[in-house]
Amino acid sequence: MTTRTCPRCEHHTTARECCGIDLTARRAVWTMTPQRIRAVRAFAHGTKGLDDDTFRLYLSRAGVHHTQDLTRDQHRELLQALGRLPDAVRAKARA
Repeated sequence: MTTRTCPRCEHHTTARECCGIDLTARRAVWTMTPQRIRAVRAFAHGTKGLDDDTFRLYLSRAGVHHTQDLTRDQHRELLQALGRLPDAVRAKARA
């Protein structure tokens, strides 16, 4: 029998269902989609005002060279690191 882990309560069980979740259902593999790539780059360059070299440093700190190579955990780590930065001052706000 296969032991499965419930993603909600992290209980190890041989049952097909736990916490109302079908543990036998196949989940789609998480990937960096073009929409996610655009969102990360818009957040880094637009909201946070990073130049390309600085953004590349944050990517390498997350463990990748290209945005499309991010895993789910690296994506979350990158967004948290960028979120700690102050927002860029926009041109309209300065005027």
